Amino acid sequence: MKLIILAMVMFFATAQGGELKGVRLDDQRTFNEYPLVLNSMGIRHVQRFGFDIKVYIAGLYLSEKSKESKSIIDSDTPKWIVMEFVRNVDRKPLIDGWRKSLKAACLQCEVSMEKLKTFNKFMVNMRTGNKIEVGFLKDKVVLDVKARSNSHVDIESSAFSKDLLAVFIGEKNPADKRLREGLLGIREEK
Repeated sequence: MKLIILAMVMFFATAQGGELKGVRLDDQRTFNEYPLVLNSMGIRHVQRFGFDIKVYIAGLYLSEKSKESKSIIDSDTPKWIVMEFVRNVDRKPLIDGWRKSLKAACLQCEVSMEKLKTFNKFMVNMRTGNKIEVGFLKDKVVLDVKARSNSHVDIESSAFSKDLLAVFIGEKNPADKRLREGLLGIREEK
């Protein structure tokens, strides 16, 4: 009997994941054969007509937990971000948001803005529960869109990989400072 109880406790302890506003993410995942752990989660907000609107819940996976954005961005280890949408967002505003956010955060803008054109070709109308997942490797970005139809693309560019990650967690003009703080585990959303 003790063995059964111990097995159940072990199962539930390892099956836990992060949860924020009803969105649940696994504690661990594998990307490009590297084990990653959930660093933390945050909420992407936008302001519309003076109202604060929640767009998606995101989770940042790293090889080991960290709160240091510069060291995460500069690291050659794989990183993964999962965005689960909590409201509908049409393709055009999504593309405009990526363009505006990358332009504000990029360091190697000419290269990154060109690569964003390929990235944006895979954007679709996102609906509640749909996901965009982005993997960051030293020399490329891996994009998985999980919506009405799924799509996948690899975009080769070390500059784009760093600049796109900076949109989420960079010190210079991240798209949403509260999201940045959430993903880095600096701020805990409720």
